[in-house]
Amino acid sequence: MGYDRGKLDALRRKYGESHGGEMYDPKFRKVADKIFSKSGTRLAPYSGIPTFLTAPYREIASENPDFGDLQVAIIGVPMDLGVTNRPGSRFGPRALRAIERIGPYNHVLECAPTHELRVADIGDVPFQSRYRLETSHEDIERRINQIVVAGVIPLSVGGD
Repeated sequence: MGYDRGKLDALRRKYGESHGGEMYDPKFRKVADKIFSKSGTRLAPYSGIPTFLTAPYREIASENPDFGDLQVAIIGVPMDLGVTNRPGSRFGPRALRAIERIGPYNHVLECAPTHELRVADIGDVPFQSRYRLETSHEDIERRINQIVVAGVIPLSVGGD
């Protein structure tokens, strides 16, 4: 299979002086402008305090919560009381916060959602008991209702 000399020359003219950090696709440029610093770097995915989707952490009080200008609140639901003989899903929120991510870009939406919306990881549901399923359900419902009443979209990451 041969090559087209004209195409090769056109590519050399366009990219010949490139240093590897340029973004030529407008979709990627838009995202890159939001996530990279002026020096061309971003927070390494394995550094800092782990949060869902590397969203900022915002502590929201259980009593008289103030969600401020949030559009989306990501909340952990570390519970596994609804399953017998298969414990461990209570560690799901912690594991998902800690996993290393490739980046914030969503290929389907063609954007970085945590940079397009006002999103925060607000921690875990404050459970009153680790041992009572019905109380845990009430705690989850209470916290999700607080989020919804504030006009914020809840995104829960759980356990079971």
